[in-house]
Amino acid sequence: GVQTCALPILALVQSTGLPAGVTTSFLERVVVYGVAKSPAAVKATPTGGSAVDLEFAYDKDAQVLMVRKPSMAMDKEWSLTFL
Repeated sequence: GVQTCALPILALVQSTGLPAGVTTSFLERVVVYGVAKSPAAVKATPTGGSAVDLEFAYDKDAQVLMVRKPSMAMDKEWSLTFL
């Protein structure tokens, strides 16, 4: 089955000197513990955008799934889907 994980938006307030709307914070990795079996695919979908296939690693013995460098902006809404 398909499992979707919608992550909340983090509000980061800082003075960066960058123009409004320029994101400086991106998600580096997602680690999920207690995963019984490896998904066939992991996709990231920005709200209103198209799904992007992500690279992931699964450790069967530790039951840990790691998604590296999904590069999703932390000030935007998006979701991860495990197929």
